[in-house]
Amino acid sequence: MVQITSYLLLFTAVFFTFNHELGLSIRIETSPKTFNDLTTKEIRITCTADGSAYWAKSISTIEMGKAGQPPIAVFKSSNGMMKGPGARRNIQAEGHIEKDVRKSYLRLSVKNPRKEDAGTYTCLIYYLNESYKMKEESFDVNITMDTYDTAQLVKDLFKKVSFLENMIHRQQNSTNDQLDNMELNNKQELEKLNRQQKVTNDQMATMDRNNKKELEKINRQVTQMTQKQNKISSFLAGNTFKGSLTLGKILKFGLVIENIGKNYDPLSGFYTAPVDGLYAFHLFAMSSKSESGKTRRETQIQLIAKDKVRATLLDEHTDVYDQSSVSCGVKLKAGDIVKCVVSYISNSDNTLFVYPWTGFSGYLIQPIA
Repeated sequence: MVQITSYLLLFTAVFFTFNHELGLSIRIETSPKTFNDLTTKEIRITCTADGSAYWAKSISTIEMGKAGQPPIAVFKSSNGMMKGPGARRNIQAEGHIEKDVRKSYLRLSVKNPRKEDAGTYTCLIYYLNESYKMKEESFDVNITMDTYDTAQLVKDLFKKVSFLENMIHRQQNSTNDQLDNMELNNKQELEKLNRQQKVTNDQMATMDRNNKKELEKINRQVTQMTQKQNKISSFLAGNTFKGSLTLGKILKFGLVIENIGKNYDPLSGFYTAPVDGLYAFHLFAMSSKSESGKTRRETQIQLIAKDKVRATLLDEHTDVYDQSSVSCGVKLKAGDIVKCVVSYISNSDNTLFVYPWTGFSGYLIQPIA
């Protein structure tokens, strides 16, 4: 009876070992976990299998991305590293899959992180378990961004400089008081005081240099934060040209009513995009009617961005004045050119009315990182 019971216990243990599937655990390491967009140069997010990885026979795929979004990078044992649909220009990826699954990893390096880089990142690993079944495990890690109040930061920095200046003045006053109160009995005592004064002066000079560097640092930081907060570009320019139009003429709107950011050039007629972003443009025009009031006149003006026609204004009339307009939204990169070009005239003496009947305007809707 004892022998039968031992066999049953042995069978139960073996059965449990072959039927209980142990999973793969994932470890994500981040450096740092919290960043700010002014001083942090890089965030590294590394996904690996932890010490329990020996339960997996092999890893087929490791992928990582923002939670709820397409993966940024995918590493397959068959194809190697691939960019995912969620890849961005400031994120680089490296990784490897080894036979020893504990040495397999996928790492994202986020360069110059911004607000949109904060959030939850998910690592997903596909692997064969001991039963040679394809399984998957995932793990999340959250990366946060510190926010700074520009005014408070400047206030704190100037408070630090004020503290340093007060400390210098107190030390200087203390030295002067000692000189006033001490009796200079002999040459040796006087030389000693002179040496102390020299040391104090040297210390003050060093602290002055340090304060100057600190102030320059403050100015740079304030300039950087101001530039980030002032990505504004907008213009409105009116027509001043009264002569006859010619085919292919670039219209130069010489009357500049508004030019925030100074991105519109009235001499060339070009608007140059200052940053990558989504822009809106509006062209309005009124052309002259015929002298007899019976001849049909037609003028067409193309709004061209990045050397492509984005919209065409058609102004057509006979015996009445007719004003036309056209608007469009365009995605531009920094340095792209937008201009207005005459593409068709029905008569060689076609002209345009000056502002406010004819003009060109545009503005930045939203910068795009």
